[in-house]
Amino acid sequence: MEFLTAIFHTVFYQPILNVLVALYLFLPIRDLGIAIIFLTILVRIAFYPLTRSAMRSQGALQEIQPKIQELRQQHKNDPQIAGRAMMALYREHGISPFGSILPVLVQLPILFALFRVFLSGLTASPEVLAADLYAFLPHPGALSPHSLMGAVDLTARSPILAGFAGIAQFVQSSLAFRPLRNTSAKKGDMTTMLSWQMRYLFPVMTVLFAASLPAGIALYWVVTTVFSVGQQLVFNRERAQKVT
Repeated sequence: MEFLTAIFHTVFYQPILNVLVALYLFLPIRDLGIAIIFLTILVRIAFYPLTRSAMRSQGALQEIQPKIQELRQQHKNDPQIAGRAMMALYREHGISPFGSILPVLVQLPILFALFRVFLSGLTASPEVLAADLYAFLPHPGALSPHSLMGAVDLTARSPILAGFAGIAQFVQSSLAFRPLRNTSAKKGDMTTMLSWQMRYLFPVMTVLFAASLPAGIALYWVVTTVFSVGQQLVFNRERAQKVT
């Protein structure tokens, strides 16, 4: 276990911490909140191909939901036949049922490292911070937790940032589960229930989660979700053009 922890620390935690410190040192304004914003944007750009792949898989699954519901109804007394028929439908449309999940799983180590940086790296003493910095990077001294022009303490909880995170999550979920004009969903089916949960329940959970953690994490959540909104808008426009 200690071996895996050491690998995680060296491969994920240290690089992210060093990039954050580099941004803090070399951006025109030495502000930790602004450094977190830029770090979040860099991470999202790096993950753009994976995110786009997940969006495509999710969109494709939404488009064939009427056919999936039809197969389930036809074979409601034989789940095995229904399962084989759905797998054949996935192959026909070139869809992997796990296509929207695998990209997320690949990103998890990076996300865990980001959370650890925001939870412990921001409050690390100069001595502890020095042990994790690369030799070529100047030591910034103690990182000032008061950020965004001194308006936010990134190590304290921020209900305001948590609220913004929830609003951004609601917008993103609404865009992600907006049906196309040529698709339909019956009330009570799996797609409708998932859409309701993602649109209303997930934003509430986001607020509660972000409000219980340091504001640095809430700031990351706001920025990464706003970035996702932009990606989703572009993707939805492309889908609509294909339909028309």
